[in-house]
Amino acid sequence: MFVIPDILAKRRGRHGELFEWVQDRGGYFWDEDTVNRRLEAILVRSFGEVMAMAAKHKVANRIASYIAPWTGWQACTGYAAVCLMRYRVVALGGSRMKSAALRAACDDYLSRIRHYAKIEEREVKEARIPGGFASHRAGADGEAWSSEQLAGLTGRWEMEGRDVTFVIGDADGLPENIITRAEQSWSLGPLTLPHELARVVVYEQLYRAFTIRRGERYHRGS
Repeated sequence: MFVIPDILAKRRGRHGELFEWVQDRGGYFWDEDTVNRRLEAILVRSFGEVMAMAAKHKVANRIASYIAPWTGWQACTGYAAVCLMRYRVVALGGSRMKSAALRAACDDYLSRIRHYAKIEEREVKEARIPGGFASHRAGADGEAWSSEQLAGLTGRWEMEGRDVTFVIGDADGLPENIITRAEQSWSLGPLTLPHELARVVVYEQLYRAFTIRRGERYHRGS
């Protein structure tokens, strides 16, 4: 008989309390089916993480249930801790940013965004959109979203629980296979931006979108 560690089993109650807090702060109202669906997704994911941690470190499942939350949640607080979906920004080119100032700006906004959502960055030579992700390409052409529209879209994506990938081209732009696969194209404006600067713009606008939804002062004071 397999016994689920008590620490893992108790997460349902703790996440239920977090859900109430998130709904209150974010102005959401989730029905019972939505809450149960989100709880199930988190608990199934947590179970997999605990089992993987136990196998990796050759420890008992109960010990692994202490380790997994720390390694998986240490960068997530508040809203991010109960957010089911992830954002992924894929930058073509394959090399690290040459500009230290732009790299620092990206890291700053990534740190800010992680207070609201789970986000990761990948620098690759060839773009491969992972399965299950809703893909969006950022460039000069496409839909010109206002910051308020982007805020609304982030809310919709979170309610759908779908992971979202933004693909940013290199100096040569985006390959045709990415253009045709993208569900949406996000125009950053008619100006030609260096691809490294475009990445900063994407992060800044995502952070701004979250502050708009929370009614925080960043957007009004900028």
